[in-house]
Amino acid sequence: MTPLARACVAVALLASGCPSDDGNIASPAESSSSGANASSSTNDATSSGSTGAVPVCGNGVIEAGELCDGAPVAGVACPESCTFEPGSELWYLSYGDPVDLDSCGGVAIDGQGRIVVAGGAALPGWKSFDAAANELASASLPMHMAAIGIHGVVATEDEVTVLAGHVFDGTWVGGYSHDGTLNWELWEQVEEPKSNALPGSIALDEDGAVFVVYKDSLGGERPGYAMWIDGGIVTERWQFTGPQISVGLDVTSYGVLRAMPISPTRYLVSGRVAVSGTNDAFLALHEGEAPAVWRQFAGLGSDIGVPYSQALLLPNDQFAVGWSTLRDDGSSEAIVSAYDLSGELAWETKWDDPPYRVEVRRLAQHADGRIVAIGSWQDFAGAQAAHNYDQILLTYAPSGELLWTKRYSRHEDPEGGSNWDYGIGIAVHPDGFVVTCANSYIPGREYEIVVRAVAP
Repeated sequence: MTPLARACVAVALLASGCPSDDGNIASPAESSSSGANASSSTNDATSSGSTGAVPVCGNGVIEAGELCDGAPVAGVACPESCTFEPGSELWYLSYGDPVDLDSCGGVAIDGQGRIVVAGGAALPGWKSFDAAANELASASLPMHMAAIGIHGVVATEDEVTVLAGHVFDGTWVGGYSHDGTLNWELWEQVEEPKSNALPGSIALDEDGAVFVVYKDSLGGERPGYAMWIDGGIVTERWQFTGPQISVGLDVTSYGVLRAMPISPTRYLVSGRVAVSGTNDAFLALHEGEAPAVWRQFAGLGSDIGVPYSQALLLPNDQFAVGWSTLRDDGSSEAIVSAYDLSGELAWETKWDDPPYRVEVRRLAQHADGRIVAIGSWQDFAGAQAAHNYDQILLTYAPSGELLWTKRYSRHEDPEGGSNWDYGIGIAVHPDGFVVTCANSYIPGREYEIVVRAVAP
């Protein structure tokens, strides 16, 4: 079946939408700033024009407080106010197969502003778009990659690199030209069975080198593996130990595994560890194959909803991570924490929206230092609770102050059931707006990947 593709472009605050294939209108997202710790603030744009006390909208110069002045943003005409409501949806596009459960594996943006979205189910692969949602190129993963999950994507001006996992053959990494040509691929396998090599995460260092982690899926304290890749060649590979706890608790296994390089030999590892029958978050700094320099754990012996996200490097030798913790009533908090490189907590901000469940999954950063987090909001009451999700965005000042939150749900189910808009991937475009991808579907009827451009 031909993949569905739609793009909706609307000036913020207008109530217009775009027609779907059946002629219905898909409306822009509703704003939500409710919750015990929710707050809202207008955007603080970095001045690139005059330094006058009062910005002049219409002079063609982007000044303090303005997001645009004459020229469009993400293909959307600049409003008369020269700004957009923070979090307003500039455009969205969706694509997928109505039968297969399409899933977003991540979003990346290269130095030229090309937006790359990886995901899929029956035909996993990636698509690229320009800032105005026009499709530029697409590629499918090799045919031998059926029954796969895409775990991440990175992009430089020369190459798109995808991390994926095969049910039978382990971890796969492939490098593509921006026209969709597959230039190289490599497999990482541990020991028999080959599926023991499960992908973790993929990242770029400041020089554009590719860094991948994967893990052994056998029980106990499973080792992890970190490697550097250059043009399809593994230039360095390290095996590191799983999280070790010396407080008398039983570590049975560790699950989600992510990492971010901070130097040619040092990297931050984060994920989930099973401790005494519960799931806890862990965070560790590793140097090559040596034992961890330090480790941190969140709530030893208590359950968490989502473990630490992939670390986001900040200025002043700090980094941020996102996670959530479950309460006894089923609700949860979305938490973003910042640490220095010695493992000391610098700040931590919690946000909740009781009685709902909120989660943080990935982080990105604006040029002015603001941090933006993507995750999910879940109404877990009722018969359809397992599928009733919305995407959420949370934006923080560099000091950790929560500036605003917003909730997004593309589907309006005509049959009154629940739906998913499950936030997965996030990146900041060179022009300043935010790009997200989500798994979006009405169970049993429609399955899509949704990509949004959002005002900062």
